[in-house]
Parts: sequence; structure tokens; C-alpha cells
Amino acid sequence: MTATDVSAPDVAAPTGPEVQVDLLVVGAGPAGLYAAYYAGFRGLRTALVDSLAEPGGQVTALYPEKMIYDVAGFPGIKGRELVANLVQQAARFDPVYVLGERAETLPTRPATAPAPATGWSSPPTRAPASIAAPSSSPAGSAPSPPGHCPAARSGRDVG
Repeated sequence: MTATDVSAPDVAAPTGPEVQVDLLVVGAGPAGLYAAYYAGFRGLRTALVDSLAEPGGQVTALYPEKMIYDVAGFPGIKGRELVANLVQQAARFDPVYVLGERAETLPTRPATAPAPATGWSSPPTRAPASIAAPSSSPAGSAPSPPGHCPAARSGRDVG
């Protein structure tokens, strides 16, 4: 059973029109899934991009059966159950999932002229703001050094 068995998200098609959203979340791990939920709760249309083929980040990839004891509201929960709950929670606001793809660039532009994030074969995604919530590196690559992400380095969203 995978995290998406409970509520499989729709994934952006490899070809088609450009995806226009209010917020691009880079990383579909627990932090990214919660960001998509919260942004939707606040009325923003959201897309999540992740290099892994399914949501959940390292939790899904490395320890779906491990009990996790440091999540607020749960004395203990298995990794796959946590991710399934987060996917189900975010689904209420219909985020766009671009899975199995990497965001290579997040251009900085004024919110009035959102630029596309690039690096994947799926439709270009335009958003006036983005959040970096990565939880893993692609297989065979080293993790990014601290401060490598422009959003983390500048303390602001890039978009």
C-alpha cells in the first residue's frame, strides 16, 4: 500500500497547456503537502513539484512503515498513514501534482508577471510565488548545501 492508495492525486499530464497557479510548492513531502493545504485554505490555487514519483518525500521513500512520534496531534502514526492523511487534507483544495520531475529554475519576477519554473517535461507552471520544501535529493546526487535555495537564502519567496 502506498500513501496515494487512500486518495491518489491527479498528476499533471506530460503535455498540454501551461499550468497557472497562485503558489508553486517545490517538494511534495509532509511540509509541502501541508503548505498546499494551508495555501488552499487561504484561497490560493497550488501546484506541487517533486522529483519522486509519489507524494510524501523521504517519509514515503524511506520509512513508510516506521512509527513517527513527533507529529502534533498524533501520539504515534505510521509514515504512510501520515502522508495519506496529508494528501487527503490537501485534496480538498485540488492542488496540481507534478511528480517525478525536478524544478531546475525558479526565476525571480514581480508578482504581476509570473515566470515559469522550468526543468521538467510536464507543462510549464507559472506562479507569482513559490515555496521550497524539499525533503530529498534525486538518486545519485548529493544534497544541496545549506543556504543553496534562493528562497531560504534571501528569506523571501521567489516566483
